Amino acid sequence: MNSKEDITIRRNSAENRNRGSRPGIRVGYSVLCCLLMLFFVTGTTAENLQGVSENAGVCIVVLGKAQVAGEQILLGQVAEISGANHMLREKIAALDIGSAPRPGKERRVPGRLVESTLKSCEWLPADTRTTVPDWIIVKRAFQTISETSLEGVFKAYIDRKTAGDETVVSNVKVRGVEPLPLGDIALTPLGHGGDYIKGKVTLRLAVTVAGEDQAQVSISGWVDRYIQAVCATRFIRRDAVLTPGDVGLKRINVSKAPNRIVFNPNQAVGKQLRSRVRAGECLRAHMLKDPPLIEKGDRVKIVAQSGGLSVSTMGIAKADGAMGDQIRVENVVSEKTVVGRIMAEGVVEVLF
Repeated sequence: MNSKEDITIRRNSAENRNRGSRPGIRVGYSVLCCLLMLFFVTGTTAENLQGVSENAGVCIVVLGKAQVAGEQILLGQVAEISGANHMLREKIAALDIGSAPRPGKERRVPGRLVESTLKSCEWLPADTRTTVPDWIIVKRAFQTISETSLEGVFKAYIDRKTAGDETVVSNVKVRGVEPLPLGDIALTPLGHGGDYIKGKVTLRLAVTVAGEDQAQVSISGWVDRYIQAVCATRFIRRDAVLTPGDVGLKRINVSKAPNRIVFNPNQAVGKQLRSRVRAGECLRAHMLKDPPLIEKGDRVKIVAQSGGLSVSTMGIAKADGAMGDQIRVENVVSEKTVVGRIMAEGVVEVLF
């Protein structure tokens, strides 16, 4: 009997242990599920709370004075923004308040304009706090071109246009310099209003900032230009035909010399003087003329052409003349006087 009871008791004990282990497994599984649910719920709630907290208590404080760089006034340039996440902050800062003043100038912006702009933004958090003064003084940032740099531009232009001739620039004056917007400045010469650079020269420059036209600047100055000019080596009488030994070169300040000075000896040699010149006197273009191919009283050949027919006879020149000049000639046969053009030395073509 005892043995049977012991067996029964031991079996019952084993069955009780087996029954007790199953509820323990179920309890452990339930706890694990609860922990996982709590983790996900807590993480999602934290994220939501974080998004709310970033935009909670948004504060916009508009300053009484501010400076802007562009053509428009943006809220972020005239206000301090706090309590907003990055995206919301950028959206608030990009609000357009109006046109900026000209570079270097000021504009008074009424505070009610800023307030109405903010009230129209339905996307702002309801608890957004704003502080706006009655007026906002907005100044536009600017830059200028120094007169020293413009004077350098003027001198560089003169050097380039005078092809290396010796020049001295003085009494430089600049007009039209105004405050400019910020950005890269470019200067483009528009010309100096003359063919030959000497004496008083005025240069106009187009000013662009970041590729956009802004203004024109005028720079004027006196330019003393030194160059070799053709002069007489001796006293020469009127009507003389110049030879290479009659002319030479002398360095002169052409800015103070008469107009139409001759610079190339080849332009003088072989020419005839209209008036006498002194030794060392610079030659001018109006003093020179082509020497006559025909002189008054010379016997010439008179040529008359009509279509393919050509007739010639002899005549007497009634005046001096150079190539291409029209002179009167007398036909020695008919003793009639006609007008003809000098075609070569001793040849005159009759004009019909």
